[in-house]
Amino acid sequence: MKIYNRIFLSLALAGTCHCHVSGDIYTAALSQIESNSLRLQALGATRDADIEATRVGQTLANPELELGYLWGADGGPDRKDLGLSQEFDMETLTGAKGRVASAQRGEAESAYAEARSEVLLEAKLALIELIASRGTEKLARERLRQTTGMAQAAARLNELGQLSLIDLNKARLAQAEADNALRMATIATAKAQRAVNALNGGQPLEFDYSEFPVTMLPADFDDWVIGALGSDASIRAMQSSMEVSEQEISLAKAGNLPSFTLGYSGEFIEGGTLNGVSLGVTLPLWGNRGAVRAAKARKNALRAGYDDALLTKREELRSLFDEVSSLLKLERAYIDATDASDNTALLQRAFEAGELSLPDYLDQSSYRYDVAERLLTIRRELAEGACRLEAHKL
Repeated sequence: MKIYNRIFLSLALAGTCHCHVSGDIYTAALSQIESNSLRLQALGATRDADIEATRVGQTLANPELELGYLWGADGGPDRKDLGLSQEFDMETLTGAKGRVASAQRGEAESAYAEARSEVLLEAKLALIELIASRGTEKLARERLRQTTGMAQAAARLNELGQLSLIDLNKARLAQAEADNALRMATIATAKAQRAVNALNGGQPLEFDYSEFPVTMLPADFDDWVIGALGSDASIRAMQSSMEVSEQEISLAKAGNLPSFTLGYSGEFIEGGTLNGVSLGVTLPLWGNRGAVRAAKARKNALRAGYDDALLTKREELRSLFDEVSSLLKLERAYIDATDASDNTALLQRAFEAGELSLPDYLDQSSYRYDVAERLLTIRRELAEGACRLEAHKL
């Protein structure tokens, strides 16, 4: 039995131990998805609208024009008044409004970058699902081919009186199960392809890969994670929000300074005209009360959230790193367990010669495909783990 186990393990790994492909197979597909994604188009429009909104209210207040006409009493002369004034607020004059608006534009860009990263991560995981589905379908086709040959051999042995009808029915049942498994695998592949097309704006996406690329890890986690956190879209979005809060503190402080109104006044009376300059000062005694404290409180809250997110993200990456490292070792253990030689013909001959009973043949077949499916699962988990580790590059 151990000999047969080794034969089938060799057979299971024969088609998979060299199935890795080199290079980045996802770049072209993700670039196409980024161009066609309806979700990203909507997010881009929202970003542009948010950026335009930051340009509103960046100027001084509108000038005021005041006209007056007063009738004289008891036959006295009428009087005409003209006033034109402009308010100068310190939030605008010091540039505090402009700095807040600039920070808000950066925040809008960062929010879009974060959403874009999430969309592309979802797309890349969908491509991984498609590759895995194709791998499962390939295994199912191979299994159907093998069980079909077994059923045909069983029928010949039954005609020769070397195999019972019960065993023949078992062989046919195994063939039917393999056929059903292939049907289900085909459905799963079609479903995965539709999911990818949906992310591509409903357009068919050409992605012909059915094998996972080689997964590699950086040599040192501590060195790598610094760069990963520095370019992570969600972390950068929180940094942008903190920059906005910092500028809002400056804006609130500028709101505590007096604003000035400068204008022209004219009074026109029959027999005389008066012209002059008017100056007004608005004292912010209570209108801006508490604004600075509120802005500082928001900044402190964002900083606390940022520190928590940074620690959480680092631990998530640490766990992913360790998981991928363990999966790489497990994958290597499966491959190193045997040399990759195809013994299909040898096993088929052993069964047809009566050297291997049908129950043993079926048992070993199940063992073989369990090994192959487990290896495919490991490689899928490897690809998903590597995808999440490299999400900051999207």
